[in-house]
Amino acid sequence: QQAEWILKNKSNPVLFQEEYLEQTPHDKQREVLLSSQKNKVIVCGRRSGKTQMIAGELIRGAITREYKRQIVIAPRYKQTLIVYNKILELMHKGKRGNDILRVVQNPYPVIELIGGGIDFGSADNPDSLRGEAYDRVFIDESAFIKEGAMDAIKPLTFDTGAPIWETTTPWGKGSVWERWRRGLKGDSDYGCFHYNYKDNIYLADEGVKEIEKDIKEWGEDSIYVQCEIYGNFIEDRDVYFKQELVDTCIDEYSMGTAQPKSEFYLGVDFARMGEDETVMIVIEKDMQQRIKVNFIENLKGKKLTESVGVIKVLNEQYNFEKIYLDETGLGAGPTDMLVEAFGNVVEGVTFTTKSKMDMYSNLKKMMQQGRIKFPNHKKLIYQLLDLRYETQ
Repeated sequence: QQAEWILKNKSNPVLFQEEYLEQTPHDKQREVLLSSQKNKVIVCGRRSGKTQMIAGELIRGAITREYKRQIVIAPRYKQTLIVYNKILELMHKGKRGNDILRVVQNPYPVIELIGGGIDFGSADNPDSLRGEAYDRVFIDESAFIKEGAMDAIKPLTFDTGAPIWETTTPWGKGSVWERWRRGLKGDSDYGCFHYNYKDNIYLADEGVKEIEKDIKEWGEDSIYVQCEIYGNFIEDRDVYFKQELVDTCIDEYSMGTAQPKSEFYLGVDFARMGEDETVMIVIEKDMQQRIKVNFIENLKGKKLTESVGVIKVLNEQYNFEKIYLDETGLGAGPTDMLVEAFGNVVEGVTFTTKSKMDMYSNLKKMMQQGRIKFPNHKKLIYQLLDLRYETQ
């Protein structure tokens, strides 16, 4: 009976998710699932339900044998696990565990269902994507995948003419934006879709409150809110650090390890308890004079004395060459305490418009020369992008 039902209804993605997985797509998801365009570019803010929808559609493609070999590609290995885990969650939640034939997680995840298989690959290792041909390709967070990796992805569709589904939060106006614009202009090969958390009727009240808290903290017009939450492409004409420049400085590495032959420097911006947050950043300079961000800590709701305690613990780990503290206003007291503890290793900095511009200018020069690297730390990146020229 199940086989007959699947054969009869396999071309209706919405009905499949309702009947087979016992989940009802919201209106924006239905629009995507029922669209006739071969390729789809789905631009979303976070908590919009895109992972749920994509996982359900991957299951449908495999179970109905419409797409016997599918692959999900994300910028990094850890990101592939989000869709992988969601597929398994939906299968078990819908009491369809018996339709899972095989599950592999290493070196790259594979899920074999009764009708077909779903592979998972990451763009940080493009060589792992070569050599296979697929019936459908899903690219998650496609705006964050570098063009070199895209060159390895495209051949996956050559033999089969496979459709490509892209889901992403916006990041600059690169090739993803161009494909999305093609759909807007009526290109029949590209369906373009846009939605955010407001369209997700299944988002719990706690999730809504969490997002609204972020909107209040960052500001409605910030790049973080416009891109990450609302899923909007934005102009960057007045930003100080262009997205393309920031992108060249982002590297994939683990933070928090103190290499014995490197030098370490700490910068601290203090905040009142309950207002803003104290931020600590550790910079590492290795023996080749290469510079990178090694550690980031955001302390919210902490007393200044507690922040001083954290700095002392960090110094035990890193043995800082220099500790730079913002002593403007509230920072004066902690600076005095730390000077008493560490002597001339500690230096207080009083910010003025000129001193800040000098720092920004020096940082931009280092970025342009390729002398500094940042981790893929979303908050740090968006804060850099939100620094703008003042216009009269």
